[in-house]
Order: sequence, then C-alpha cells, then structure tokens
Amino acid sequence: MHCPRTMQLLWRTCLVVGLTRGVNSDPTQCEKGPCGPGNDRCVGVNPQQYVFHLSDETCAINDPNGPFYDPVHGMYHNFYQDHLAEPQATLGPGKGPDWGHWVSRDFVHWARLPVAIWNDKWYDAVAIFSGSTTIVDGKPVIVYPGLCSGVDCPTHFTYDVAIPADPSDPFYTNWTKPSYNPIVNGTGDDPSTAWQTPSGEWRLIGNQGCSAGDEGATTSGGGAPIYGSLDFKTWYKVGCTTLLLGDCPTFFPLPSLTPGSESSVGHDNLPNWVHKAGSGNDQVQVGVWADGKPGSAANGGTPGTWSPQGGSTPLDNGKTHASKDFWDPTTKRRIMWVWGTLPNGIQTIPRDMTYDPRTGKINYAPVDEMKTLRSAEPLDTLSEVPVGPGASVVLKASSASDINITFARPTQPTTFTLDFAGGSLYFDYTLNDTVAVGFSAQPGSATEEAIQAAEDARKSKLALKAALQPTLVVDGDLAVEEPHNLTTYMPGFDMGGNDFPLPCKHYPVDTSPTTCEALCKATKGCGAWVYVIRGLPAGAGDCCLKHAVEQRCPSPNPKCTSGVLVPTTQCGGGGGGGGKFSDVVTMLPTDTHINIRLFLDTAVAEAYFMGGRVAMTIPVAASTTDWNVMIGAATAGALINQATSWGMSGIYVTPEEVLATPRRG
Repeated sequence: MHCPRTMQLLWRTCLVVGLTRGVNSDPTQCEKGPCGPGNDRCVGVNPQQYVFHLSDETCAINDPNGPFYDPVHGMYHNFYQDHLAEPQATLGPGKGPDWGHWVSRDFVHWARLPVAIWNDKWYDAVAIFSGSTTIVDGKPVIVYPGLCSGVDCPTHFTYDVAIPADPSDPFYTNWTKPSYNPIVNGTGDDPSTAWQTPSGEWRLIGNQGCSAGDEGATTSGGGAPIYGSLDFKTWYKVGCTTLLLGDCPTFFPLPSLTPGSESSVGHDNLPNWVHKAGSGNDQVQVGVWADGKPGSAANGGTPGTWSPQGGSTPLDNGKTHASKDFWDPTTKRRIMWVWGTLPNGIQTIPRDMTYDPRTGKINYAPVDEMKTLRSAEPLDTLSEVPVGPGASVVLKASSASDINITFARPTQPTTFTLDFAGGSLYFDYTLNDTVAVGFSAQPGSATEEAIQAAEDARKSKLALKAALQPTLVVDGDLAVEEPHNLTTYMPGFDMGGNDFPLPCKHYPVDTSPTTCEALCKATKGCGAWVYVIRGLPAGAGDCCLKHAVEQRCPSPNPKCTSGVLVPTTQCGGGGGGGGKFSDVVTMLPTDTHINIRLFLDTAVAEAYFMGGRVAMTIPVAASTTDWNVMIGAATAGALINQATSWGMSGIYVTPEEVLATPRRG
C-alpha cells in the first residue's frame, strides 16, 4: 500500500482506504479492549460477508500480502492488511494496519488465524504495510515495511523480516522478528518477493523514488530501487532500475504459456520477466531482464537492465488496486490475488497467470479449484439458442454463482450483453482484432449507487491527502483525479493502460511529443498516445500508443505528454466513474467462439473475457433480489452455443478442518 511519507498523512489516509460501511474510529480498540495478541476483532465496522471471496469477519482490509506455499507442512498462507493496531504509547502510537492471516491445504477452503504480525517494535510501531514472502533454504521469510517515527526513522520506513516463531506449528500462527532488524533503514514501502541471481545474491525491488545520483539512474532519477543481500540478513542498496515505480511492485520470471499458445512462437522470441506496479489499477508489463553485477553500488554492483516488450496493460480495470502474487511449486503456477476496493475490501478469486505470445500479454484465469465449489447439478443450462433484438433469454442464477457462457463467433459486428443485478456486462464485437468489453450500471439502480459509493470513498481519500499536504508529490493513484477535459495535446499528463501489444517506440534526445501524436494518427486502431521521457541516453523517450482512452483521468507527470485523437469533455475520475468500467480484448484469427465467465457473490461480480485475456471486478448491489442473467445480442443471427450456471458453496472452514485436509505435496 502506498501513501505519502509524512507521518500524519500516512496513518490518516491509509486508515480510511478500507471504504467502510461502518467506522472503526480507533484502530487500537477491539472487542475486548486495546487490540493486541488474543484480541484482534474490530468494533463498529460491520463488513459485508461473502460466500467465496476472502474478507475479514470484523475489520476492513486492503492489500493482499506475502502469500506463499509452505513445503514443510504442505500449507498455503495468505496475509492481508488488517485495519487494526496494537497501542504504542511510547513507540508510535499504533495506527495500523497490521497483517491478518488465512491458511488452506486445498487452496479453496480457508481458515482465519490470529493476526500474524503486530506493530510492536520501534521500527514498525506505527503500522505494518504491504510486503512479500520469500522461501529461503526451504523456509518462509517475510520482508515487510515497518512504519515508524522518531529520529531513528529518517524516511518513516524500514525494511524488516519476520520468521515463524515455532517451525513445528503447521499454521505458523506466531511470527518473530530477529534481532538484526531492520535490515534496511530509510526506505520506502512495499518490498517485492526476492529472487536469487546466478551469482547467488538475493535481490528485491521497492517502492521509493530514486535520485539522480543512484547507480543506474538517469540525470532525472529513475524507477524502482533495487536491494541486494548475500545471506538474507545484511542488505544494501544496489541502485536504481528503469522499472516503473508504483505500489506493491512485483517482479518475477515469465509464467507458463497460455494453454493452446505453445506452438505459436519460437521460445527464443519470448520475454523472460514480468513486472507489475500499482498506479490506479495495477499495470503489468513483460520484457527482458538481465541481472546486474553483484554487490552494493559502492562495491561495483549494478542494478541490471530492463528492456520492456510493449506497453503496460491493466491487471484489472474494475474496482481494484494493489495485488500480490506467488509461485505455487505443487502445481507449477504463478497465482495473483487482487484487492477489490469494495466496502471494507475483499480479495478477488485467485488468478492463474499465464503468458500468451499471440497477444503479448498476461492472461488471468480463475484457478481450477473454483470449480470444486460448484453445485452438483447446474442451476440452469442453455444449448444452441439464438439471441437477437427482442429475443433475449434468461439464465437462472443466484447470489453465489459461477456462470459460463459461450457464443459462436459472429460473421458481422454485434454487441453481446449479460444483464444482471442492475447493470449490463457487454462484449462489443467487431471485425477488428481488438474489441471493447465492460460493464455499465443502469442509471439510478442500486448497483450504480454501490459503484458510486466506492468511488466517492476513493476520491475522499485522495482529497484528504491533498488537503493534508498541498505539495503532494504525484505518484500513481496519489494524484487527485478531478474531472479533466481530454484534448489532443496534454503536456505534463500520463494516461495508463490500454496500450498496444506492440513495444513502445524509442526516440532520441529532444524528440518532440508531436512525433508520437503523428505516429498515433498514422496507426490503425490508435485512439490515444503518451510520450514519456525515459531510457538511455538521458533525455530520450518512448512513444506508447493506446487503443482507447481509459475512464479514469490522466495523472499529472512532468515526464509525460499525452493526447487523444478525439477530444472528450470530461474523463470519469477513476475506474467506475458513472457506474462504468471498460477494457479491450484482443481477438485472434483462430478464435471460433466468444467466452465470458461470470462469478456473482453477494455484492461483487468478477468477469473473465476470453479465458482471462481481460479480468474485471465489479461492485454490485447486495440488496439485489433477482440474480438471473438476461442474455442478449444487438443483431439477429447471434447464437449461444452453451450457457451454464452453478451455485457456489462457501470457502470458510475452521483451522481444525484445514489441518484434517490432505496436503498436496
């Protein structure tokens, strides 16, 4: 989680980010008095409860933190930002969040455990922010950012480690903090999972601006900082990468190829790493990474080189922000959890990440384990049913459903719609290689109100930041996104997401941004562009073309100039503005069907288009009484090949039930 660096601003703004239904006015007070070990149930919050999405029983939550698989006890662990704190009258005071904890053996049924990491040391007395877990010599080591105060905390952040207090405990219920903490002082937040280079050195990236004097930085500074260690105890700053800076960064080797794409490209042409960082909705980019020389900058160490292939694309253009991944060694999968920024927060369905060389993008498919929650018999099924104007059909569903719909690929443009819960999911099919998808709430519906309530809370958070510190440095979603006219030429503004799968084009020093504008005009399918000063030599830049304009407003960024080909009067001020979400799906010549998978759960919908080429998280009204889905098409001749809905059972179990479940590996 990312917030500005002043102490007052940090705790006050981060505390309200849960988008609460109720209000926990004092995060240090729990059901039995002051919060602490043995007393970690919040009061006054009353969070929404879900059937198959992870959320807390009593507290607001946000970012997923440090997931991992423990090979010793065969246990999956998932942590999260839990909005409570232990009072620290002399050290802090404690403001939260700390780390909540879930465990599972089958990766589908989860038990909540007590808070795993409390803010109880001088270097983390204010809060425990978002971190990661690395398996070191077969054992988990958490690296987290401690938020602290006083003269010993020059930037108010430290990097610290936590390890299981009792290695024989299969749940790793309690975590201890070694005496060699903090491992780095004067940091930013959000350290990534570490990786080991061929030289044996451990490395990780963080979320803190680099200065022009850092190793690897250009004259104007650089991207994410990189740290190194030979023993995972003594750490040093190596320098500055060119990886984009942003919340909860993650950096990992290219995952498996998307099923069906394996023979489409030679393996010599593939990228080898994936980078993700938060800026509004998290942005993902693939590229080629080469580790630098080991050691600190003072001892000849170098950060490494990053050559991106294509621009960044949104991980989820719905109501989401920070996310966290891990490698599952039992199934050989890279899995991502995403924070759904709904009232009091949820974690999305875990997503199986694969790389599709045909689109040049990461796919996000629901993990196969979700199918085990389906009812024994479908709620409803349709087969070979035509749809068109005046000929929509109803598929029965419930407030906890898994719905899979496949259409025959049309021979003419049409718009497929799935109407449910006061809104409409759409697939705007054209004969082009990219098509628009998204969701629109019905004006005046309870679902539009639910989306707007979440957006209002987000804007209030940003406005509070600006009010507390008028000189706020722009960084990702910290920019206050007021309504803004989108014009053909906007110096000082960046527009994230919707990038072409083609690489951004690099230009020499002193290139005019109008060159990028001209390239967009000359390129089929281009609707917007961004020219950003980055790369080498210093002063050079990249031109990134975009299919369309995102709904959220562009963010101020002095290194960027952007524009749209068709001016619009206002942008929406964040994903979901006006009750709408949108993205772009790449269609392949070999696609014979159009597939949409839709999960409904109490107050949230998750949509997966074309097997996860696009994923979208959507708030819906918990007051909905009719969960059936009306399936339609804008033109005659459209055909539903197959549509099936299943009820879904719950995921919550007791720790004893988890322990009784057979381990996977």
